[in-house]
Amino acid sequence: MNALFITHDCCIAGAQHSFLRILRWFRAHTAWRIGVLALGDGPLAAEFARLAPFMLWRDLPDTATQSEAALARVAALTGGMPDVIFGNTVVSAKAYELLSGFGKPMITRIAELGSSVDRYATPEVQAALLRHSTGFVAVSAPVADMLRNRFGVPDDRITVINGAIEDTETTLDISRRAALPMPSANPDCADGPKNAASLANWPILWGCGSISHRKGADLFLHVAEALLAQGITGFRAFWAGHPEDDLVRGLFLDKERSPARNHVTYLGKLDAPAQLMAPGDIFLMTSREDPFPLVSLEAAERGVPTVCFPGTGGIPDFAARGGGMVAQQVTAQAMTRCLAPLLADRTARVEAGKRARATVLQHHTMAQAGPRFARLFDRMAAQAPPRAGNIASSCITVPTIHVPRATRTVSELLADTTAVVRTVGERTTDACLHLLRQILPEEHVHVIREVPFSRAVRRCFEIGIEQSRKWTLVIDADVLVRAAFVAEVLLFADRQQANTFVVQGLVHDKLFNLLRPAGNHLYRTKHLPLALALIPEEGNTLRPEATTIDHMVERGFLFFQKDFVVGLHDYGQHYVDIAKKCFVQSHKHERFVNNALPRWQAWAERDPDFRAAIIGAKAGRQHRETVYIDNVFLEARILADRSGATLGHKEPLEATAYDDNGVVNALRNALDAPDADHMQTIMFPPQRWNHIYGNGSER
Repeated sequence: MNALFITHDCCIAGAQHSFLRILRWFRAHTAWRIGVLALGDGPLAAEFARLAPFMLWRDLPDTATQSEAALARVAALTGGMPDVIFGNTVVSAKAYELLSGFGKPMITRIAELGSSVDRYATPEVQAALLRHSTGFVAVSAPVADMLRNRFGVPDDRITVINGAIEDTETTLDISRRAALPMPSANPDCADGPKNAASLANWPILWGCGSISHRKGADLFLHVAEALLAQGITGFRAFWAGHPEDDLVRGLFLDKERSPARNHVTYLGKLDAPAQLMAPGDIFLMTSREDPFPLVSLEAAERGVPTVCFPGTGGIPDFAARGGGMVAQQVTAQAMTRCLAPLLADRTARVEAGKRARATVLQHHTMAQAGPRFARLFDRMAAQAPPRAGNIASSCITVPTIHVPRATRTVSELLADTTAVVRTVGERTTDACLHLLRQILPEEHVHVIREVPFSRAVRRCFEIGIEQSRKWTLVIDADVLVRAAFVAEVLLFADRQQANTFVVQGLVHDKLFNLLRPAGNHLYRTKHLPLALALIPEEGNTLRPEATTIDHMVERGFLFFQKDFVVGLHDYGQHYVDIAKKCFVQSHKHERFVNNALPRWQAWAERDPDFRAAIIGAKAGRQHRETVYIDNVFLEARILADRSGATLGHKEPLEATAYDDNGVVNALRNALDAPDADHMQTIMFPPQRWNHIYGNGSER
């Protein structure tokens, strides 16, 4: 699947750092192919370009006069048509009018509250945002409330995913902390230190963000003044951030006249200010409005609690959950009442920092947020019914498919996988085995010939258990596997929870001319002993493998159907095998066979495979007794029909008849065909491609 990520610029700020963290997580933990479009330049551009194909908006062809050329350039970033477009902040909507030409879902991450929306997005951009966004990610509950109350966005289009920090631990930058400016020792101050060594032990109050009215850089100074007014003098206060609005001129004049001028220092812009924080410090979030500032989370990871004002955004919820304390009012005096007992007791500050650290690690790292984004992307992509040509673009147009980093490497996953090919003499058996042996170690690939089908399912499970590798991939011999599929499905499956039983992808079915789930299952081997006991007796069902999976789902295990394109299905088969399949399909999928028959009749003159399909379907319609998924039974039923004797014969197929390029090209040709979407819409529409069956939990 392809995703286009949009950042409003590449500057160093909270929203852009969040974007970077999301991008890193997707690259490290998913098989999504990502391209980045930046509406503006900045220092982070090089890092974005290191992680994914990257382009600046200014480098596109003129979007007003050459929109098709511009869209083509954008599509090249993801190696084909994007399946999902992800915009970071309201400003991304500047690009939505052009990108709506893709006809794909647009998810906008809203990291702004009311005044910031109005400051950064014109009414025209806000209109484009609401017109084109399929879904919204709100970084906090107050942002979600704003979307509902101000813009009328319905609840089912809003997903709250709080800001998150990296999963890795940061370390204190001792040398930079030691270089922080010292206030002058004041010998007249009764409770203040008398020397530089004592000054260094004063607790530090931190503020961070742009020096602006919204961030409350003036309130930071007022809190220090209120502390001094109460006789609390043993602290230093540092603000890290650059000037943003007209507040700065008056603020600096006020500071020079303030009694707190020796305690408060505005440091200007700093890289990674959280690396200067240490247990015993306190972070003051003096913002009047702030959706969910990351610096509170970064401070908590360093063991530093936050003290904030109520009703200003999402951080009061974080503080109340364990991340710090919430003042009763938006006043310097109210914040001072929270601070006074903490400044008097280092142990209390450190313990508060420990609680804050535990809270952020439990609820606010990318380990929690990343999977929620991935689930949202999967759901949104499944809601968009792409045209057949777009399916080809999104799945297979890139000759070399990049597999991103994961917890386990692709080589490790392949080494921990057993493959079992089930054959009943299909003409493509050797070709199927040859393709798999180019992907997996040859000794990992097994072939079985068992009838009836329930016995074949049983033997596949037994081999998986005997080989004792983590994954057992079961492929029917009428499937010609695309090389990249195995890595894609293993990377996905290996990230899922322990009760995941099976993952199934999509094959392109020649006879029905569509993508559908068939002929492939990736099983988690440790659950196969239980599944073995649940295989139904032959004759009780036409779908013994599906029935077994249903029984496992009933017991709380998960079954994922995903849109990974496996390869080709029912290409190059013997005529009698095609007829047998359509005999069964006339009972399993009678309505679909009825829809397909007119097309088979139209295609039969140019391709005898479809004549065989017609013979099999008609024989199946005439048989009204029990159907057994048994090769001997089916062949007898076909040959009993007078037409079956005229099926003809095909020469054996060479094992090397298909290589990976041949499979990919055949897929591309089939999916780009003008009539490729007819049966897709009827039989297995894209809305059904990504589904989880199980105990009600989402992934």
